[in-house]
Amino acid sequence: MAISSSRISYSDCYEHWDAAVADSIGLRIRFTNEPDAWRENLRLNKARRIDRDDNKKIYPVEHPMHAQSIYDQFSIRKRQEGEAWFLYITRKKSTDYKSEPLSQLEQANGVEQSLNSDSRELEVQSQALSTFKRRF
Repeated sequence: MAISSSRISYSDCYEHWDAAVADSIGLRIRFTNEPDAWRENLRLNKARRIDRDDNKKIYPVEHPMHAQSIYDQFSIRKRQEGEAWFLYITRKKSTDYKSEPLSQLEQANGVEQSLNSDSRELEVQSQALSTFKRRF
């Protein structure tokens, strides 16, 4: 069954998104099992994609909201706490990540060479599919 592309199909998702926007940090949604949390994560991201597509039609190319969503400022993370599963919808902050200019690293030349190398060889180890375990 294909996932719907109608905005109306995601009215509950937009309620979650709007609640996250209204809060200074974000929102969490509780689930009794992981598959339900995974499914809702897909639906939330699809709703965000629909919002971007709608904004692409509404705003001219030179407008900052053209093909953007107000919900793009959030990340969604799935967490298990005890028996429950949660989706955390939180604002992205630049303080969440540490960036380092490559030119200031002690081994910058080595990093630059490896990034610009076209002749790197990649070793891939193969495993039989039977060694992988299914999660569901």
